Amino acid sequence: MQKVLAVWCRAQPARFESDLRHQTFQRFFEVSMSSQECIFCKIAAGELPAKVHFESDLVLAIDNVHPTAPVHKLILPKKHYMTMADVESADPQLPLEMWMAVWELNKRIFAPGAFNIIVNNGKEAGQQIMHLHWHFLAGKNIYQAGFHL
Repeated sequence: MQKVLAVWCRAQPARFESDLRHQTFQRFFEVSMSSQECIFCKIAAGELPAKVHFESDLVLAIDNVHPTAPVHKLILPKKHYMTMADVESADPQLPLEMWMAVWELNKRIFAPGAFNIIVNNGKEAGQQIMHLHWHFLAGKNIYQAGFHL
């Protein structure tokens, strides 16, 4: 990783070099350390309780403990990934499994209907728990409630 980072930093303007190294190593540290204390990792490991609505080898769909819609579920990988970018080709089946959870939630539990899938990908996008997760929202038109794209 250090060789790749050094080459990457050399290609950048000198004034950004220390910031880039700090951000990259900080991100590496967060990925490697946060899984030990991550609430979603603890749920996936069975260390914390959660109501599970869908489960596969790779994915869980659980209740959101702070719902913002009548139906608000979280779809998350069992393995710790901070964002979509961290998945890359490590688990090519994971995005499909997450979509299967969406399909199952809509089909079996909440009857086919209108729903939203929201992914806050990174802190700058509003992600609060740094474990990749999708919000499945139904029973409320979020656009009438003030949400805008």
